[in-house]
Amino acid sequence: MELESVQIPNFLSEDRVDVVSKFYFEVCEILGCKVHEITFNNITSKVDYVSGTNYEDFDYRYCPSIEKQYSDDKVINYKKIPEDKIKDINTDWIPEMIDHLNEEFQKINRKGKICTFVIFNLPNPVQIHTDGNDIKNKRGKRNVFNPVFKREEYFPSYKKYTHQGLITIQNDDLRNGTIVFNQTFPYSVYYANHENNLDRKKSVITFLKDDDIFRFDEKIENYTYEYMSDEEYKLLPDMNREQLFGLSLDKKLMFMDKGTLVSWQDGKFHTTIPMKKEWGNRIMLQYEGVDE
Repeated sequence: MELESVQIPNFLSEDRVDVVSKFYFEVCEILGCKVHEITFNNITSKVDYVSGTNYEDFDYRYCPSIEKQYSDDKVINYKKIPEDKIKDINTDWIPEMIDHLNEEFQKINRKGKICTFVIFNLPNPVQIHTDGNDIKNKRGKRNVFNPVFKREEYFPSYKKYTHQGLITIQNDDLRNGTIVFNQTFPYSVYYANHENNLDRKKSVITFLKDDDIFRFDEKIENYTYEYMSDEEYKLLPDMNREQLFGLSLDKKLMFMDKGTLVSWQDGKFHTTIPMKKEWGNRIMLQYEGVDE
């Protein structure tokens, strides 16, 4: 049964939000920059969520200058946080937080356990995509439309992803949010119907304008083969209508105030509401869940 996409205020208490916020800004202060991503690695079980919850076990991605562009086409300074710089910051909250969230998700019919745990404060929109299982050759190249790959070329180490979402830690502009579509794909891919650049980064996992809807022995489910209706499109005025061809709107989920959860079924195409840098911070706790 398909999970409903939801927006739930006060899902995470103010005290717990403040713990995440304090951690995030301490890391920013230590690194001397605005951190765009902190990824917690090795979240595999109740015993070993973050590989001992030591700082050397998570990564950061940042721009020394807020003005410098961050995008899929330019990875900037992705490396380990120097252990000597962060040894005094508390990480004990991480496994307790994941335990708490897993319990709260059960109460709203979100099954499975957290396997991806990230703090985001991205300065630019994220293009239409799905998350979940990464195929093996996702960074490969292709020179034709509608490529066909052998199963041994792409098939991932498979997990049954169940749900995903974001919890607001700080949102400086109430226009920020996520757009969720009705279309799904079982692997992590991008949808770029407004372009045909075969040389783009990750073109193997990108559906371009002249591609069909089939890839990796699967297809985009619920594809409409038509432009989005006027009624739906008027809710997304800042988006390229050509890019939305074949898609239909599930829900527009707003980040709102701190503690708000937005959550949807893993595998659904989604994207950030296009935002501008003057909208300020949108610090979010991002997660994905897998069925054990």
